[in-house]
Amino acid sequence: MTVLKHLSKLKQTMNIIFKILKYTFFIAFLFSLVSLAALYGAINKVSSPAAVELEVQEGSSVKDIAQLLKEQRVVKTPHVFRFWIKVNGWENKMHAGVYHFEKGVSLSQVARKLYFGDVIVDRFQIIEGKTLQDVARSLAANQEFGGKSFAEDFLSLAYDKTFLESLGLKNVPSLEGYLLADTYKINRPKTAKSFITQIYSVFQKRYEPLLQARARNMKMSVHQVLTLASIVEKETGVAEERPVIAGVFLNRLQRGMLLQSDPTIIYGLKQYDGNIRKKDITDPHPFNTYVHAGLPLGPICSVGKEAIEAVLAPAKTQFLYFVSKNDGSHYFSSTLTEHLRAVHKYQIEYFRKQKK
Repeated sequence: MTVLKHLSKLKQTMNIIFKILKYTFFIAFLFSLVSLAALYGAINKVSSPAAVELEVQEGSSVKDIAQLLKEQRVVKTPHVFRFWIKVNGWENKMHAGVYHFEKGVSLSQVARKLYFGDVIVDRFQIIEGKTLQDVARSLAANQEFGGKSFAEDFLSLAYDKTFLESLGLKNVPSLEGYLLADTYKINRPKTAKSFITQIYSVFQKRYEPLLQARARNMKMSVHQVLTLASIVEKETGVAEERPVIAGVFLNRLQRGMLLQSDPTIIYGLKQYDGNIRKKDITDPHPFNTYVHAGLPLGPICSVGKEAIEAVLAPAKTQFLYFVSKNDGSHYFSSTLTEHLRAVHKYQIEYFRKQKK
């Protein structure tokens, strides 16, 4: 009888335990469902209250990005954001750049945007023949880039020796000529350094390797090619004349003649009112090719690929001189006598008639 009582009590106890486990599992299951529902809501339903533009810095960790998103009120639960990134295996696949998050965007949408690098892309044009000062004026007028202060930072860096060396540009006076004329699509820059780095990288990837090889064949450095190309760029806007003008300057260099290019005088003047005077011709600034033999210190403007091609594939000619015909084109001469006659015809007589 005693044994039967013990068995009965054991059975009762086991029933109680099973009921407790049953309710425990049920509660745990409900809790899991609630947690999953909350997690799903945090990931897909909770949305940002306002449109936000922010920058993710290069090298930012997921923790850094999560904190930034919380501070800017893009996500409310940074720990959930970090969890979601880890679950998807995106920890080291977030892209730097400037992002625009619209009002109402969810955490999952934010994560995907960062993973795919859906940054703001801007277009910026550098025109052939324009200088760093011209580029700075364009930047100052562009409020999306930061306006006047951004332009000032740009010019400061463009002449900063340490920064230039960090780009691999040693013994060059500035970035002049190294920001090639083109229309660029760039990730919206928040700093002048980012702007320069993105544009200069186009030159490094698209032009520099080929340019180095072809320049070497001509026994010139990349810096010399860009310098001569910038003079060609400023001397003519007529496409078919570029190889001929490049050939003229190369002929003069080979003969040890001064280049005597007016644009090099203008570039080095502190003030220029549209007229070159005798004192300007004799000004010994380092870009004046009427005073100094050979190429000037560096490029005098931004160059396009056509001007570079003209230097790398110049016209084979005996010309040593050229003079403007006042219609955008030039008259080319092989001898000084012929050149002086052309100067008289196209300059002296032309302007004499203009005054009548």
